[in-house]
Formats: sequence, C-alpha cells, structure tokens
Amino acid sequence: MTKRGRLYKFEGLGNDFLVSFDADLFEGASTELVANLTDRHRGVGADGLIFGLPGRSPGVDLEMVLFNNDGSRAQISGNGIRCLAHAARLFGLVKKDSFLISTDAGVREVGLLGVASDEQILAQVSMGMVEYLCPAFSKSYSFNGKQWLGTDLDIGNPHLVLVLKDQMDQKFESRTSLDELDLAALGMAIENEYPNGTNVEWLAINPEASEVTMRVWERGVGITQACGSGSSAAGFLVIDQGIRQGPVSVVNPGGVLSVSIRPENREVILRGNSSFVGTIELARHFNPWRT
Repeated sequence: MTKRGRLYKFEGLGNDFLVSFDADLFEGASTELVANLTDRHRGVGADGLIFGLPGRSPGVDLEMVLFNNDGSRAQISGNGIRCLAHAARLFGLVKKDSFLISTDAGVREVGLLGVASDEQILAQVSMGMVEYLCPAFSKSYSFNGKQWLGTDLDIGNPHLVLVLKDQMDQKFESRTSLDELDLAALGMAIENEYPNGTNVEWLAINPEASEVTMRVWERGVGITQACGSGSSAAGFLVIDQGIRQGPVSVVNPGGVLSVSIRPENREVILRGNSSFVGTIELARHFNPWRT
C-alpha cells in the first residue's frame, strides 16, 4: 500500500514522472514545490508530477492531476496517464485491468496488458478526439533553409505538428533533417508565439513503412525523450490526411508508440510501455503538512 510522504517514479519511453497518491501533499502542491521536486539537480528529477486521487464521478476510478516540470498544470499526458494507471494497479489502488481516469482534458480509458505485479507493462489509452485548429498544413516555417508545413491540433492539449514540405511533395529526405534542428531555441520561440503556449512536434516520414520519427518540445517542460499526446496528434494527422495507413509507429528518441484511430468514432488509441523505477521517501522540507 502507498504511504504518506512517498513518491513513486515511473517512466514511459524515457518520459519520466513522479506519482503520488498523497491527498495531503496534493493540497500543499504549490508551483514552487512541484518545480523543486522535479528539478533534476536539487530534487528527485522528472518531466512532471502526477497526483492520483479518488475518482469523483460515477464509474471513474481515479482522477489524474498533472503538473509540468516548471510547476504549471497540464491537461493530459499520454505517457503520464499510462504511468499513473500502472502505479495504481501495481500498488493495489485498482484491481481491474481496464478502468477510467478523469483528467483536465476529460475521462480516458486505460487498459493494462500483464499481471498486477509487473514492473514493466504495455498499456493502451483511449486519448479522445482530435480537433483541427487550422486547416491541415496551412502554416509555414523555415528552419535551416528548409520549409516546414504546420498544423495546429487539439487532443485535450494543443500541438503544432510540423512536416517537411519536401516530404509532402514526395521528395523524401533522411531523418538527419531532425538532428539538424536546434530544438531548444526553436521550441521556445514557437511556444512563445501562442498566448497559452503549445507543444511542438517535428516529423520525418518513413517512405517505406507506416512509421514516422518525431522530435518534440513540450510546453512547460522542454525537450523530452517522448510525448504521448504529441505522438497521438502526429499519428492522427498522418493517418487522417491519408499519408499513411494506421496503425502508425511513432518513433520517439526514447522508443516507439503505436497510434491508431477507431473507425467507429475517430477516437485516437495510443499504445506503449510503462516502467516502475523506484520509491522515494520525501525529506521533511518537501512535505508541507509535516511539522
């Protein structure tokens, strides 16, 4: 069972999270506390902090409250929700292999493949519907002398998905185009163009398979090893626009996520791994309710 003052570290493709089921710690979770806990030099270190709280709606098993590395609150994380579901099952807070989790982006269904004691699992998440915020590929950017076409999408949180114009014209270039990008500078600059920020994904499309390689700048975090919601948005775009048939494998630096669209309702399905890293006992100065 979980205890007060404990955090559990999980990761999905290198996208790492601290998970807490401590309602008292949540009540004291200031922006400063979250930023300090997730700091990789003076804290535990993570891309985000997730609180798993009792579900407040009928049929909902858990409520997910997610904070970014900078202490800001986020609506959804495709990797984070898998980590939370894995933690809840591993520590006995839920007994089912399929259950509902409410997020700031809505209720999501998670299915776990494996047994309750597994420290590594495969999980499937119903990520919801994707909304176009602009016509597909209607935005244009130039990076390192190459033109990129962008599409703003919403999957509970905002994303700008970028594809090389040459790839759209079937002039396929190598994936090294992604490695040439200064993601930190470009990601911050693009995020600042949006009043509420946005996540940014750059794609390289495999000309021979239903696969795309992705690099990501996450709003409120920065460069990460993987992004579940970003992979979902990217996979949806290339399937919905007829560029590739689903399921699409989205290759993040930290590993591969599978994205498909349910034909009956166009809901995006995300599948990927989650791993339990370890348990952290918080020191007194990280416990706002201790005296």
